Amino acid sequence: MTVENFEVVLEKTERVNPNVPSEGWQTASVGFKWGDIDNYLWTKLSFTFPDYWMDEKIIGIFDIGFGKPGLTIGAETLLYINGKPFKGVDSNHMEVVLPNNVNANTEYIFRSWSGVPNTHRYNKREDGFQEVKGPLGEIHTIRTMDFGILDEKNKHILLRCRSNYENNSYFKA
Repeated sequence: MTVENFEVVLEKTERVNPNVPSEGWQTASVGFKWGDIDNYLWTKLSFTFPDYWMDEKIIGIFDIGFGKPGLTIGAETLLYINGKPFKGVDSNHMEVVLPNNVNANTEYIFRSWSGVPNTHRYNKREDGFQEVKGPLGEIHTIRTMDFGILDEKNKHILLRCRSNYENNSYFKA
């Protein structure tokens, strides 16, 4: 099930562990573009799961923004559940097994760092690297904010999860 709308706040700060913003939230949806060099995006959502999911392992799939293929820049995200740090989310760790006590009042907050472009990118030349100017402006796109349940038999297929990665066999509609 896809989260259609969520709230976001962009910020540029040097504080390491700031409080969740209390104002400035605006509504956004999948496809939201964000991220200049070295800034942060707060994303907040809540979600009501179907009753029959409560006895299942609920999985979140979150693609907050991981740059363009081949680039060494990607958003690094920390997921807070009900105000407490829960799990890191990045391009290699988009799946989150949620705790058993989630309910309609559970609040999910993500703090994502846009990254700093590296001037040396991998390419297919013999030496493997070339100098390329890093991207500027909206370098990330929120592509997926999905929830599903784990198929206990196969352990690797999400059921009842509509994903924007339609051609990926990892997901099942």
